[in-house]
Amino acid sequence: MRFGPYHEDDVFHIEQCELYKHIQTNLKMCEFVRHRTTKENHPSYWILEAKSSSPNPTNNEKFPQYITNIAEKMDNAFSLLFALMLKRHPGHRHLLPPSFTSEHIPSCSIRFVLVLPVDETHALEPIKRALSKTLNNTLKIWNLGANSVVVLNKELALRHALITN
Repeated sequence: MRFGPYHEDDVFHIEQCELYKHIQTNLKMCEFVRHRTTKENHPSYWILEAKSSSPNPTNNEKFPQYITNIAEKMDNAFSLLFALMLKRHPGHRHLLPPSFTSEHIPSCSIRFVLVLPVDETHALEPIKRALSKTLNNTLKIWNLGANSVVVLNKELALRHALITN
């Protein structure tokens, strides 16, 4: 899958930023964060993680660790994004694209988005439930709605203009 194309002002390559490289010891991170505007004209930040495969949700040995790993990356990306937006790392504020501003925080929505190369859309729901359950504390603390966790396959990612064909 190939992400983009996106306007450079709307994408924060969080995994490649110098602050993450400086503090990355034992810190897992998502690929990037994309700024979008909702239908109601509110800012929305999509924290994206893509995987090349997924264990079967019924695999009690590998699946829980897989979900925990993804949730940790998403939670870390969310924390680092907001730490930068709130200027907790003043020397690194310049790393954020112009559309990532602290004035958006009160009205913004957050989406934790996992993109998988599975064909069947019915296979996405158990993964979404498990990921939502693992991110539940973050969702509650930040008062994020049930739609904040999204799991997409290639077809749905194309529909949301996240990837190109």
